[in-house]
Amino acid sequence: MYFGKKMKEIRDANGWTLEEMAKKLGTTKQALSKYERGERSPKFDVAAKFARILKVPLSELTDEVQLEYDNYQNTVVPETISKSDAIILESIHDNDRIRMLVECAWKMEDQDIMMLMEVAHRIIDLYNAR
Repeated sequence: MYFGKKMKEIRDANGWTLEEMAKKLGTTKQALSKYERGERSPKFDVAAKFARILKVPLSELTDEVQLEYDNYQNTVVPETISKSDAIILESIHDNDRIRMLVECAWKMEDQDIMMLMEVAHRIIDLYNAR
């Protein structure tokens, strides 16, 4: 229910109708309504997409309890996310510093993310040159 409650709070705070927010998120108002009522929980990729579009940290939408990847050994749908990606996501989640960087990146525009990636590659190259 947490995800739906947060989605409704964001919609209300922005003064959007169900239809306006659904269009912004690339979904239907029926699907959004089911999320808000707690009748449906998102898969990881859907929640991540919504967080990126809304420019909020994924953890703000999920409270880290409702996504279908939580227990990835049992629930991940292979075509949605690979097991190795789920392990990486779990390690990001467990590292406060890396999680902070990822959450900051969710708020960035694509060109800023590309600049950040360029800087990261340069740092990695310097590190590997030691």
